[in-house]
Amino acid sequence: MSKANIQEEFCEIARLAEMLDATGCYDMDLFIAGLKQMIKGNLFFYGTLAKKYPEKDPSSVFYDLKVNPEAHQLVYVQLGNGYAKETRAPHWCYVLKNAGQKLTVIPVTSVKKHSGPARAPFELNIEEEDGTIGRMHFDDVRSIDKLRVNDKKGYRSVLTPRSDIVAAFKKYMDL
Repeated sequence: MSKANIQEEFCEIARLAEMLDATGCYDMDLFIAGLKQMIKGNLFFYGTLAKKYPEKDPSSVFYDLKVNPEAHQLVYVQLGNGYAKETRAPHWCYVLKNAGQKLTVIPVTSVKKHSGPARAPFELNIEEEDGTIGRMHFDDVRSIDKLRVNDKKGYRSVLTPRSDIVAAFKKYMDL
């Protein structure tokens, strides 16, 4: 794509973003931050990591975290932008599985006084290491590249037994 085309496409994106912002129902600052983070992450991967390999073949390049999270921990993830009912933006996520280059995660949100009860089988409240109650959203489970993890936030332990979480997830999946 030519530089002129990139600029034209981003002008069109800006026009659409202004229309979305005009609805007053969408957080455009969060949207733009997510878009910038995605571009920066890809620039790091393709512009920095891939250049270190002589063949510069991205399929042979692998990114890993300094400290890998384990299943049954919480990690802080830039989920990016999504559609209306998807959990998006940075959130703590439960690591269901560390699959090498990717993590299978379940987004966790905070439970507030006005939150109401968890909607089984789609949600499950869990207890975090500091006694905080978080709400897992099984209906937003996803596989993510480890580039999305902000490991500067560290990882959190989960006090709710893994067997309870797995049983609730299996129920959600009808397994």
